[in-house]
Amino acid sequence: MNQIDLRDLRFGEGAHLLVKRALAGIAVGEEIVVRGQAPDLEVHLEAWARSEGHRVRASGENSGLYLRRGAAESGRWHGAERAGDADPRKPEGVVEKPPRRWGLAARGATVEAGAPEFSFQLAEKSQVWAEESVRLYAQAVAAQWDPNTAIPWDAEFELPQEIEDTVVQLMTYLIENEAAALIVPSRFVAQLHPHFREVMQLLAIQAADEARHVEVFTRRALLKTDRLGLSTVGGQASLKTLVDEPDFAIASFLLSVMGEGTFLTLLRFLERPRAGARHASHDTIGSKRRGAARRFWSCTLEGIGKERSRIARQVGPVGAPPT
Repeated sequence: MNQIDLRDLRFGEGAHLLVKRALAGIAVGEEIVVRGQAPDLEVHLEAWARSEGHRVRASGENSGLYLRRGAAESGRWHGAERAGDADPRKPEGVVEKPPRRWGLAARGATVEAGAPEFSFQLAEKSQVWAEESVRLYAQAVAAQWDPNTAIPWDAEFELPQEIEDTVVQLMTYLIENEAAALIVPSRFVAQLHPHFREVMQLLAIQAADEARHVEVFTRRALLKTDRLGLSTVGGQASLKTLVDEPDFAIASFLLSVMGEGTFLTLLRFLERPRAGARHASHDTIGSKRRGAARRFWSCTLEGIGKERSRIARQVGPVGAPPT
């Protein structure tokens, strides 16, 4: 018969964990002998056993206590199911439509029956999954950077006042755009079923990237002044269509192609020597932004095929002026 000696370890100090481990090594209905010098061992062992569905009986002559394993623990996991597989490359890894009852369970975990259902709106593989998301997330993690060390904020430079005013206005406009670019992945990540872990991680790091961009543009705008520029009705109205777009693929397209295209055009203007507005922050944020845009857009390419007609209506004819 298996035995366990707790010595002077009390249940409040973790003795129950050792007992539970010992019980896991025997079948339902079998017994182990529990010994120990703690004065309240029998009282606490009996109370714990009742709560776990086991039974205790004295062995006599101070030779310990017999603990018989009950069926409650094994019965608890009757009807449990495996939530796919942690490896997304396996055929059973990422399922087409993870049930709501899987909730927050990690992909690959065994989910106990009776778990509460969660109302994740983005819960189908065809809506959100991209095989590239695993590689893109790793790439995004490797590309993280610190604005305090990547940009020489103390470097001396002078611009004509009208050029500096223009840069401040441009930075103000870009901050608005970055706020929208932060909101879009943040909004969708809250709707995403955690089964699609890699996509959730990619969206989260995208939001972190946008927050960093807001910081950098704000710092650049305030390098020579204590006031930001103007926020226009037209600019906010345009960004509102992006923020309000309910479809994941469409919003990703609008953000990563149309929004980022305009964004990079403005940054290229600042990179031109004749513009006279160049600063180290423009070069750094431009290169980082291009990488982030490529990652986010690559992740959505696989999900937009069925949305082509809606995308066409959003974009309009190629080369058509904006309305």
